[in-house]
Amino acid sequence: MTDYALRTGLRTDNLYIFRDSAGLNAFDRTIGKLPEIGFYYRGCCLMKVRSEDDCHKTIEMIIDSLSRDRSYALDSLDRFADLVSRICHPDGSPVNLEDTARADFNVVLYWATYLGKINKRNTLVWEEKLYEKGKVLGINVFKVNCDYQEAWDSD
Repeated sequence: MTDYALRTGLRTDNLYIFRDSAGLNAFDRTIGKLPEIGFYYRGCCLMKVRSEDDCHKTIEMIIDSLSRDRSYALDSLDRFADLVSRICHPDGSPVNLEDTARADFNVVLYWATYLGKINKRNTLVWEEKLYEKGKVLGINVFKVNCDYQEAWDSD
């Protein structure tokens, strides 16, 4: 996964995986297709800023419009802390929720190696835009890989 990310031009300092296949399966039931992106406001809840039909250009406009001075509708059933409990670093170490507390936004990019060129067209573009926007806002970017992990077989 890390080698693939490097070859594709994706950053490797923000890679995460689901802790187990149950976490991935639960996520698979809630999304339409990959890549996917979720915007969480101040470590709280998912922001209601997009619809299922949004194309990658609409996502780019949403990224451009992020502002700490704006109020957002939130989905109180989709909490950032719940997501963090289902993911970990590629080496299996846990994500420290306190490390994300000071950010204005936590943005989660869901991707997979099998997406091929779509990762360059969408995931990479979104990631670059988020880091550019992060120069003026506090933005944490979590890139959660949605490939099945061989390590899960040993659990």
